[in-house]
Amino acid sequence: MRCVALACIFFLSIQAAGFGEFEDEPLTLDSRPAASEPSEVPPVPATTLQVEPLRLGAAAAAETAPAATAPASRPAALRIGGVPARQWLNRAGPIQGHNLEGRLWVLGVLEPWSEGSRKAARELAKVAGEWSSRGVEAYLVTVAPADEVQALLRPDGMALPIGTGSRLPVLLALGVLPEVYLVGPDYTVVWSGPVGDLADELPSQYERLTPGGLALARENELTNRLNRAKAALEAAGESDAPAQQYFRAAGLASTVADATPGSHPLHRQGAELLGKVDAQGERLLEAARSLVKEGTSAEAHERLTVIAEGFYGRAAGAEALQLLAQIEKDPSLQAGVVVARNEASARQTLQMAEQAMAGQRYADAERYYQLIGQVYPRTPAAGKARQGLAQLHKNKGAATQLAEQKVEPQGPVLLMLAARYAQMGRTEEARQYYQQVLQIAPGTAYARQAKEGLARLVSAAGPPPGKVGRGGK
Repeated sequence: MRCVALACIFFLSIQAAGFGEFEDEPLTLDSRPAASEPSEVPPVPATTLQVEPLRLGAAAAAETAPAATAPASRPAALRIGGVPARQWLNRAGPIQGHNLEGRLWVLGVLEPWSEGSRKAARELAKVAGEWSSRGVEAYLVTVAPADEVQALLRPDGMALPIGTGSRLPVLLALGVLPEVYLVGPDYTVVWSGPVGDLADELPSQYERLTPGGLALARENELTNRLNRAKAALEAAGESDAPAQQYFRAAGLASTVADATPGSHPLHRQGAELLGKVDAQGERLLEAARSLVKEGTSAEAHERLTVIAEGFYGRAAGAEALQLLAQIEKDPSLQAGVVVARNEASARQTLQMAEQAMAGQRYADAERYYQLIGQVYPRTPAAGKARQGLAQLHKNKGAATQLAEQKVEPQGPVLLMLAARYAQMGRTEEARQYYQQVLQIAPGTAYARQAKEGLARLVSAAGPPPGKVGRGGK
């Protein structure tokens, strides 16, 4: 109970000191049984902390739990899926939790106003420096804000990244700070204790969990991603959608480089492939720059669009976006882009018309030809569309089929209605529908059927009144 009270006082002192405003990152509590050997588990999000219900250290557990009711099973495993913090010192950006998967890393929790914490931070920095070449990284976190850490810890001369304003220490098991956690490749804490014992613990855990700096399953996964990145870069040159291939190659190569220790061969291979991607982006960008200088804005715009989409987030993509913005602001350059777009659309529509002609879909072909003349009258495709339309109307067989297709499905429907009214003896309505067919589809098979229907109506009605057939008196 005494430890519980101390923990409550510690938490209240944090709030009173002004550290109650933490980063808005979700953390969850979860109990998971400890396994005898590490197992493969799905990646844990960067902002997720999974830990058994809040405990106060081994001493407190022994003090508060009756011996008779002590569980026989092993305690729940502590899993740390990320290192959330309001602000980082000695680091440009936040820690991405997925980049810690498959790796062995160290988390130190400290309170900068404590001389013991300041000493532990220096010792941890020394151990981390000795193991960094093998891919083991270390991070410090504290609930204290950045300005207090700067004043008390003086981290400028320390290479360790320090997460300030973090609520992670509040949710972790609170014993006597500082506390150091050694986290395995599946985010499970494999050891915790004072920093002085870390150097003795690291060799065996490293050899057992991450020989070479990376767990085997994670190494296989990242190797697969690297191979996919290489294939995407090779396919980009011959692809109809090169931007997608470049974007895929850059993303996969970047993931491999970021998720592997600097000493691992995959890190070097990922970085080299990413360099090739960037070099290709620069070559494409240089050609686009030349087109802009020459005033060939249409082709330049097309190429810059591919670069901006395919190399988004890279230096080439950023410059491509800037050049596209310049083209959009320049009326003379923008006019060339509009003309090129219209010509491309007209070419595509003309291709559709020619395909319709080849398939004897003459009504569709006529519509496409007319569309080009109306919407893109000043494009080279407009002249070809006029020629195609003239040939369509000149060809008698095609013109007849065109007339029939234009009345589809009106022709058959009108003929059916006319025949139905004729059967019912409603001759006048039937005659009207036959006449409509003659009007909308002259010279077609529908027109011939309409004439035959009209003849049947006349025959069924007999001779006009007052007239006598041959042989009459």
